[in-house]
Amino acid sequence: MSTLFCRNGVWQVRVSVKNQGTRRYIWRSLRTADRGVAEKAAAEFAMEVMFHERYGLSLFPKRVASVIDEWLAEEDLTPAMRKAATKSLRYWKEWIGDRLVTEVGDLSDYLAWRRGYWKRHSRVGKPTTKANPADRTLVLEVQTMRRVFAFARRRGWLAIEPQMPVMKKIKRNRRPALTPEEQQRLKGMLENGWADTPHRWMIKALILTLLLSGIRIGEARTLRWSDLERTKIDGPNSTFLLKVNGKTGEREVVAYPELITILLHYKGYLLSKKLWRGESSRLFADCRGQPIRDVRESWHNVCEKAGIGPFALYCLRHTYITNHIKYSEHPDVFLLARNCGTSVEMIEKFYSDVRTRDAVKRLTQ
Repeated sequence: MSTLFCRNGVWQVRVSVKNQGTRRYIWRSLRTADRGVAEKAAAEFAMEVMFHERYGLSLFPKRVASVIDEWLAEEDLTPAMRKAATKSLRYWKEWIGDRLVTEVGDLSDYLAWRRGYWKRHSRVGKPTTKANPADRTLVLEVQTMRRVFAFARRRGWLAIEPQMPVMKKIKRNRRPALTPEEQQRLKGMLENGWADTPHRWMIKALILTLLLSGIRIGEARTLRWSDLERTKIDGPNSTFLLKVNGKTGEREVVAYPELITILLHYKGYLLSKKLWRGESSRLFADCRGQPIRDVRESWHNVCEKAGIGPFALYCLRHTYITNHIKYSEHPDVFLLARNCGTSVEMIEKFYSDVRTRDAVKRLTQ
């Protein structure tokens, strides 16, 4: 039902609504003093309101940034998923700008804009060290934004979801890992007097911890000495249980027994240099006791010195998983996935390419 009335010489219309929250009426100025023009405009507005009411749409569209914030606040996400979604959506916020969600059209140009993002943000004389986003990163960003638009549609802020960028099918490549020979060269270089400063000792301990436990670099950053628990294997043999907190939550990680000797030597070095800060201190910290940040340069120097690579630091985790799959007599993928804080599906997806000739002995037992 609509009511046409004149106020201060300007015609206005009031339309009753039922599905617009707590509102019962909507007013609109028709911006004309001509009654005939006003009647026509009032009829068009009434039809627009009727359409929105029938299909459960809101007459008060929100801006994209506001929709994103509400989705993040209401969506049931784990802390790690929320962190990843927030990081992905910051680029969408910047690209879309201050537009209303109903004004968003074809988004296919987003991929080209996103791939050149860091190149555009580099300054003269100070080029950025950030690489272009990987295809998997772009897929995650597109999928996350698609969920935001679906949320907006459910809320009635959007009638039709905009055209999203189409990604090509991503080829699943095997994740790189060090060969046994490369592992020996790496360990030999680290143990042969390379660690002659506190920083190098810390880098050495970090590299070997990642290699012998399979934890993520982010989990290693938050590791404290009090998170190490010595546990017996059989007889006099023992190893460390590492209590880590990463993107999949808290878990206990069983490391290779040789990690005990490495970390005890590292602790002894810190004590001898009067750098020990107590059991509650971080294993891998800077001179101020804060968690280490970017160690890529140190890692690349280690690879060059050992004559391997270049590899990404994350390859140490891949190496740990590959060692269990290829060289264990009876690998248990379920226990391996649980120890690494991942799923059996992910291990099968990325590490299922063990060549048959590598498993000849196991297949004939």
